[in-house]
Amino acid sequence: MKSPVAKFDQYNFFAITALIYIYFFKIACAFLNSYLETIKEFDIVPKEKDELNILLDIFLIDKSIYEVDYELNNRPDWAIIPMQGIRMIMRNFKSLHFD
Repeated sequence: MKSPVAKFDQYNFFAITALIYIYFFKIACAFLNSYLETIKEFDIVPKEKDELNILLDIFLIDKSIYEVDYELNNRPDWAIIPMQGIRMIMRNFKSLHFD
């Protein structure tokens, strides 16, 4: 009898990857909404949504670049993961802020 792992193919990989991205965005949105609700009385983040989005994108890019450096120095085969994150952020950043 074959192992269930043997059934893992390219289509399953893409389906699982899509589910991971959905989960990631749901968790990230829940965290960000909770954080913004908690700090709303303080004047430490931009009030304008566009300005806040730019600031968050810049922080995400900075963190992703750090992660690429870390992975290249420690686990080069994993560097593709933060690189994909940078690509996704830059694609969204360009379409949101430079139309």
